[in-house]
Amino acid sequence: MKQAGTAAPPGGRHNPWVGPRGFGRDDKLPNREREARELTDRIVADRVVLLHSPSGAGKTSLVEAAVVKELAEEGFVPTPRLRVNQPPREGADYNPYVHSLVTYLLSVPNGQEPPTQMNLREAVQQWRANQSASGKTDDDLLTVLIIDQLEEILVIDPTDRDAKERFFRELGELLRTEPVWAVLSIREDYMGGLDRYVRFLPGLLRSRYRLDFLDRSDAKLAMTVPAKEQQVDFAERAADALVDRLTVVQIQRPGREPETVRAPYVEPFQLQVVCRQMWKKIGAQRGDDFLTIGVDEVRDYADIDQALTLYVGDTVASVVEKTRADEHKIRDWVESDLITKQNLRSQTLSRPDTANAAEAVVLLEQGYLIRADLRGQSTWYELTHDRLIRAVQASNEMWRWENLEPWQIAAHEWNVRDRHPAFLLSADALPSSLTRGGLTDVEKAFLKASEANKRESSVLTRISAMLGFFALAAALKALGFFVLVAVLEAIVIIVLLIVLLVR
Repeated sequence: MKQAGTAAPPGGRHNPWVGPRGFGRDDKLPNREREARELTDRIVADRVVLLHSPSGAGKTSLVEAAVVKELAEEGFVPTPRLRVNQPPREGADYNPYVHSLVTYLLSVPNGQEPPTQMNLREAVQQWRANQSASGKTDDDLLTVLIIDQLEEILVIDPTDRDAKERFFRELGELLRTEPVWAVLSIREDYMGGLDRYVRFLPGLLRSRYRLDFLDRSDAKLAMTVPAKEQQVDFAERAADALVDRLTVVQIQRPGREPETVRAPYVEPFQLQVVCRQMWKKIGAQRGDDFLTIGVDEVRDYADIDQALTLYVGDTVASVVEKTRADEHKIRDWVESDLITKQNLRSQTLSRPDTANAAEAVVLLEQGYLIRADLRGQSTWYELTHDRLIRAVQASNEMWRWENLEPWQIAAHEWNVRDRHPAFLLSADALPSSLTRGGLTDVEKAFLKASEANKRESSVLTRISAMLGFFALAAALKALGFFVLVAVLEAIVIIVLLIVLLVR
């Protein structure tokens, strides 16, 4: 018999932590009420606010799951989440950053991409007209632009300052002349790059709000409150133990080895992933109707790095099982197309080169490993979070060692090291026979380069041998062995003729 007060919540029990995805507008964000209220008040009062934080603090979740609701209660109408991440096209006669924001604002499924020459004012007026036509508001609605990941405009093309300046000029003019407010969200390590553009914006972006990581008490509430809503008691000692684990970080100071220290904060992203994975493991071991999470569960199921890595592996394996897609090619696509060589998130329009690719990317998105952004008629894919970069790389490395041939692992190492010839296979290490149809593009290029290197090495070996012979012959002649040298030269010529005839 169940304890009193442990009946399943309305709608049935579910995992209360969102894991790697951000909180959306239909979600309830736990324990950020104060921050949401403060940021909303600042937006209303100052018109333009720069929201900044370290990566992983939850800027997007705060705005989408809390601030948007607060603004709506104040009579404002927030836009969808907008970004300025469209790469410039060579020879294009329009501003790519303006067009990126416009397409996010006006995109609808299967809709036409907005005209490339549409400016921000026209786009906002069109969006407001669409809202009025749907009966959501009137012509005097107070629009709030939600511009996320503003750092992208700084890193897509660092040399394109003129286009960036035109974008900020146009944005500033819109904010000064229309009933439009804005919250601009940026990773704080990129804030310095905005200095040359703030003069174009109202208030010079003096109104700023910093979102920090969770302190210990907020982190404990982020564990215990969602569990309680599912009628599960997350013991206080267990929450303390998990916070202790989540506050351990590794740092490296100049001239010293990496060291493990205790941080005064918890990263929300890691908390969500670890708790979600722990809930799944407890359910698998004890059944879905478990009532408590104790210290033993934290000890057995709450390893942070393992949780992130296992999450990646489980998601990919599930997609492969459902679609029969090529796991090798999916993993290579995630690592090579969605992660840069500088270990930053990247975006791509392409899908993995495998059967059932369309279905596979949909399932990867449903598993929150990747996110799909619709811009006009184009869909761009990216990882859902920066913290997944190392997890993807670790999961892929483990999978390669368990599933690939040594030469395939060598192909990967060759590719990530800028295809340096030193990582090519030697002649005796080349696979004797294989079907090229199932290989990745990197493996095909690796084998081709290794084979070319083998032929080149063979030619160089023969040339070196001939040069050595002629050097020996010259030395023998100097010592007076003319007859012996003549005989050796005749033998070499005969051998060369035989080789040519055989070819």
